[in-house]
Amino acid sequence: MERNQIICKVTDPTDWVNALVVVEKPKTGRLRVCLDPRPLNKAIQRPHYPLPTLEDVTTKLAGAKYFSVLDARSGYWAIKLSHESSLLTTFNTVFGRYRFLRLPFGIISAQDEFQRRVDETYEGLRGVAAIVDDVLVFGETKQEHDDNLRAMLQRSRERGVKLNPDKCTICVKEVSYFGHTLSHEGLKPDPQKVKAVQDMAPPQNRAELETVLGMVNYLARFAPHLSEINAPLRQLLKQDSEFVWDKNHDRAFQRMKELITREPGPVLSFFDPKKALRLQVDASKSGLGAVMLQDGKPVAYASKSLNSTEQNYAQIEKELYAVLFGCKRFHEYMYGRHVTIESDHKPLESILKKTLASDVYQIISRPVGLFVIINNKNFKDGSQRRGTDKDAQSLAEVFSWLGFRVLMCEDLNKDQMDQALTFVASLADMSHFVDPQQVLEHGDAFICSILSHGKKGVVLGTDRNPLPIKEITRKFRGCDQSVLTGKPKVFLIQACQGSNIQRAVQMNDMEIDDDTSPLTIPEEADVLVAMATVEDHASLRHIVDGSWFVQSLCEQLKERCPRGEDIVSILHYVNDDVAHRETSLLAKQMPEVRFTLRKKLVLQPQCT
Repeated sequence: MERNQIICKVTDPTDWVNALVVVEKPKTGRLRVCLDPRPLNKAIQRPHYPLPTLEDVTTKLAGAKYFSVLDARSGYWAIKLSHESSLLTTFNTVFGRYRFLRLPFGIISAQDEFQRRVDETYEGLRGVAAIVDDVLVFGETKQEHDDNLRAMLQRSRERGVKLNPDKCTICVKEVSYFGHTLSHEGLKPDPQKVKAVQDMAPPQNRAELETVLGMVNYLARFAPHLSEINAPLRQLLKQDSEFVWDKNHDRAFQRMKELITREPGPVLSFFDPKKALRLQVDASKSGLGAVMLQDGKPVAYASKSLNSTEQNYAQIEKELYAVLFGCKRFHEYMYGRHVTIESDHKPLESILKKTLASDVYQIISRPVGLFVIINNKNFKDGSQRRGTDKDAQSLAEVFSWLGFRVLMCEDLNKDQMDQALTFVASLADMSHFVDPQQVLEHGDAFICSILSHGKKGVVLGTDRNPLPIKEITRKFRGCDQSVLTGKPKVFLIQACQGSNIQRAVQMNDMEIDDDTSPLTIPEEADVLVAMATVEDHASLRHIVDGSWFVQSLCEQLKERCPRGEDIVSILHYVNDDVAHRETSLLAKQMPEVRFTLRKKLVLQPQCT
């Protein structure tokens, strides 16, 4: 190195003296002398020049059929250091101190500076791209490739760049580049890496598992749904998990290997800016998947595992999250272009296809509408629902703030509840209300909250007789010509739906209603039913502070209505909040929401 003027001896005092590190090159076995300038690196102002990725290169290769890869000899050593910079690289050896005259390995700014010099060297040349010292030349025809290669060699000669003939591959139809294989078909994984995955034995400990997953993740671009498949393996890496390999882990391990090593091998087409783009996305219980397509062929795959919080999202949220994930992951392909996004989740499609003009219910009346509270506290058998008054008070305050006329009905039996709701739906009689003189126009929305005991699919009057929730919502079927036709009707029901206590909770889907649930509501009825708990399970209520569901709802309404968020979105946050609560006995609760709202219901505060 001294003879080749890479280093020179130092006899004068210097401000910096670094440690020396000698490493062996993996392929040739030759030794490479590097610095260990960790203290020096802390004082260097890094220029932060962007390092090209493989995606940056492959996006230029559409139509390419001939390739050459050339290696710049000595890499960093092709860059001379100024005298001041050279003194900073002084290092100790058993033979005395030396300093580098050329850019050494280990300096934090070395890669940025080298890549900048390489980009400047080949700037403006057609069919030439480079990542560090590996220069790729390509062309659609042999003649085009050869012309590009001559131009690259001429530029190298002009700029004094020396090439390593032992590492050059010239004019081939398939070439290895940065751990992958380039061909006219597209991008393939390196066969050696695929074989390494194929020959992998099951890991015996956490460290081996980390190595396995690291190797597989390098090939993740070729593996759709990889995050979902290897989710059981990643569970073993958690700090609180013991490494116990069982059949589920072995099955996931084998599936992961098959995904990478399948025949015919995976091929990704080169991105072509002239062709249309399609983004397909999907979401499962534990992961997201996305694929970018052109002419029906995959350009890139991406997958993401969901953390414990994200796994609790409703399915419709996961599906939209998959769209967001795909758009962010493939931003470099999609930005500034028309892209068709495909999802198999029908409720999401119906929501996203709505026009903005008809997206929100018109709320202009004052008062906004009628808010009826049916608060059953004192039952005829002598029992009391303690804490229900707190819920009724909180609801009355919030919906008064939102501009509703609040009517309070207390201790109604089953027939009285039925009559009250029938009147609201048909504008017939109001004799069962506490103060009939307070009844005004219904306005642009109707909301009813029922606070009572309940069983599966029903709420109870104070006489303990059941009123089916289906009968309540049927009163508001869309074919009736009343002042509520076409207006949003919301039911907030705080009542148990069974006696079972939940021990583990996962977020349920909040989507357009079907006919499979006791909560089924009329088609095109503009109705939303929000239950405090899912069927067969109890809801939780504090005897002083009120119920989890109602109190969370009031908190979220106060926080999010001023922001312009719609009621369905707010109920998602309520579900998430309630689902993550837990009693000292580990009891949990999961609300459930079903709706046939055709637009967004956005409520705004009408007073401060």
